[in-house]
Amino acid sequence: DAGKPVWVESTHPAASEVRLSTFTDAVGPANEANPYADNLMFIGDSLDALRILAEVPEFRREYRGKVKLVYIDPPFNTGETFTHYDDWMEHSTWLSFMRDRLLLIKELLAPDGSAWVHLDDKELHRMRSLMDEVFGPDNFVASVVWQKSDSTRNDAKGLSIDHDTILVYRRSSSWQLNRLPRTAQS
Repeated sequence: DAGKPVWVESTHPAASEVRLSTFTDAVGPANEANPYADNLMFIGDSLDALRILAEVPEFRREYRGKVKLVYIDPPFNTGETFTHYDDWMEHSTWLSFMRDRLLLIKELLAPDGSAWVHLDDKELHRMRSLMDEVFGPDNFVASVVWQKSDSTRNDAKGLSIDHDTILVYRRSSSWQLNRLPRTAQS
């Protein structure tokens, strides 16, 4: 079936094929003396972009172990078909897909950095276990629940789901929440 992921062994040639990510341009002001340093935009698979940042010497020097925060909004694995992709994989394939990315994200994070992963209920419990594996259960910070709609849906087949969750993990115990000072309005 076209568009569906196919599992191959790590020794299979497709597992190590070179894929191109396009470095399109800088976004906003950029450091012309060091074009690898800031305001970059990549178009391509997130795994390829993460590999470039973590492994290509010019980018690795700037980013590996120095990123303060990574926010990702991965495929939710809803089982739906969208215009540009099918959003469904076997659970084990989805977990492998996510694990590869999380391991690179962990390499990029500074000791006081954090990873924020946005999901709905479909894979949330599996992602929590995977993030415990990658970052360690002691580095779990919180499950941030946010309401994604202003009202419940009366046409829901079961319970009306009106929220998503963001799992927050720190790289290490040196991470501190950067609180804003309280004001009379807050």
